[in-house]
Amino acid sequence: MDACAEYSVGSIKDWVIRLTPFTTDIFQYSEKENRHIPSWRIKLIAKYVPERLVDEFTYHISEHNWSLCQDILDQFTINFPLNSAAEKALLLSQTTYESLRQLELRANESNTLKTIFNEQLEFLGGFPPAPRDSSYSSDLSKTIEIDIEEYSPNRLNDLCDELKAQNIYSADDFITGWIDYWVGQNQAFDIIEAYEALLLLEDNFPDNLRRSLDKVFLLSCKLRGVKKSYPMALHSVRLNRLWSRFWGGKDTIFIYAKKYKNDWQKFLDDTLSSKFSKTGDSEWFLVPTYELVKFFLVVGEYDLAVATTEAMLKCLEDETNHLSLTPLYWQLQELAIEQVPSHILLWFYKWPDRVARLRAAHQIAKLLENDVSFRSLFLQHLSQLQYEIDITDYLSILLLINGQIYSSEELTLAIIYPSILSNNILRKLGLLPKKVTSAFYTVKNEDKTYSDSDSELC
Repeated sequence: MDACAEYSVGSIKDWVIRLTPFTTDIFQYSEKENRHIPSWRIKLIAKYVPERLVDEFTYHISEHNWSLCQDILDQFTINFPLNSAAEKALLLSQTTYESLRQLELRANESNTLKTIFNEQLEFLGGFPPAPRDSSYSSDLSKTIEIDIEEYSPNRLNDLCDELKAQNIYSADDFITGWIDYWVGQNQAFDIIEAYEALLLLEDNFPDNLRRSLDKVFLLSCKLRGVKKSYPMALHSVRLNRLWSRFWGGKDTIFIYAKKYKNDWQKFLDDTLSSKFSKTGDSEWFLVPTYELVKFFLVVGEYDLAVATTEAMLKCLEDETNHLSLTPLYWQLQELAIEQVPSHILLWFYKWPDRVARLRAAHQIAKLLENDVSFRSLFLQHLSQLQYEIDITDYLSILLLINGQIYSSEELTLAIIYPSILSNNILRKLGLLPKKVTSAFYTVKNEDKTYSDSDSELC
């Protein structure tokens, strides 16, 4: 989807909508190693449907999905212009390492953003500590003490044997350096011939040379032309399994797509032929992947790219339609992009960090003092609150403002569920309280959410 969006093809908004129920509940039906998938969708929304970030933030903060809420805040900082009062207020409310890291990157673009960043650091007393890195990495690299000069291109096989004898299996940088050195010695043709000699027996081609085939292919194209380099391209695709979704060298296949753009059908046929089945990877040539979609885009076959993406999404829908997935939670009415920061700021006040909430409260108070349109949004938000603690939390923000910006009637109409605490705040504001009947505390509230929560407890 992201690849299609980069080329401005496909129904990106429709695709994201259809993908949302599955992505929302992925942890209910799959392993947690797929944690990156919801974050990918947030990035798609921020780039191509940014007005829906409010729906995402509202839902995930109510579900306490804090990591996804953080992803939304990060994408806001990355993708929004950050020049309106509401945008700056939201930035000045951030306290996490991730948010400030993104703000630091954007601060290089603007003196205003740099001022905001410095103000946050001063307020917090410095940069927050980075979270512990929980990612898994396996570093198989070893210091390679082999003299490149001793192994000329005609001794390439000996070099591979020496690497193997030293139990060195990750030698990509070393091999790249070896190629660069002998190219500098005017032996580029010898390098190509040495690789081609080893490729005569493809099944025995050294594993520690496979990733360097792309570099040698480009060298061959430069010296001998694209047509004569075609066999090496096929060898590279086969040996490196470039169509496989588990290949670590993402986008490598596009080197060849660009070179053989005019003969892309022949290249596709030759690299997806039945002879691949002996490698045990034949399933990757029956199930389309990102590489195939991007390949079609690179060669200019946009309709095929869109059709393939649509087929992949339809397959996902068919395979998950038996699951009880969360329905799409987006509001029917789409917000204007300018309204997004204000809405997120109001919901951010529920962030589970007292320092962040204090900062957000002061920023909301400043907007209420200076922005008349924000005042109506605050009342609208207040009218949607159902719990005493939430109502009093938001009402307490008004205590930070000098003078009255609302009348008694405006606030009492917005408070759907009044309480002793909310009336106490209204009195402190110099306003008339709203009548509270004992029935509100003694009779079961008929609101649907209360009924649902009661039934869940039962």
